[in-house]
Amino acid sequence: LPPGAHHIMPYRGVLRGVLASLPDLARTRQPLGHIEGLDLQGANRMLGATTDATSTNPTEGPSLAQGSTKRSANLAPLPVAVWQCGMEYSELSERFDMLEFDMSQDVEGFEADIVPDIVKEGLCDVLVTWMEWHLVESDADEFVISGAPASNGGPGSGGLHAVKLLAGGAIHVLPGMASSKLQVHASFDATDCEVDMQVFEVL
Repeated sequence: LPPGAHHIMPYRGVLRGVLASLPDLARTRQPLGHIEGLDLQGANRMLGATTDATSTNPTEGPSLAQGSTKRSANLAPLPVAVWQCGMEYSELSERFDMLEFDMSQDVEGFEADIVPDIVKEGLCDVLVTWMEWHLVESDADEFVISGAPASNGGPGSGGLHAVKLLAGGAIHVLPGMASSKLQVHASFDATDCEVDMQVFEVL
């Protein structure tokens, strides 16, 4: 086809996220231990259970801040609808872009580090993510399809979200906090088309 005779839709996709408090979901993923003499710890990874703080590991790699600690290691995101996970949902940070995919060209592997702006005090125990599809090059709202949850925890788009639990448990956050920040690391592997997300506490 000659130039201008076709359009690519969607034009681009943006993986977006927000740090939030979702205690009802976090409670359902508490780690199993020894019950009635049975060692059930082997089921924790399959069930997506969080781990205690002693199991977090120091971060590695030059792109991560020195002194950081992993808070979501080895936990796969849970495909859930936020509005079905309890009535105590509260967004603690501004919503932010994590990865942007330009559909007009070949997509290669890339990564990004984000330090979200905390806007509300609370216990952060999840990273909630979703896709936002821009059908055309314009950013006008009528050409955007978003899977974002409602900010008040309501039905919103009605779809599923990828929710990443913080492995070490909830972290108390404050607006404008300077002594402790949460950093999000996101990467896309073009070989297997997988997205990896990690949350780090930067001390």
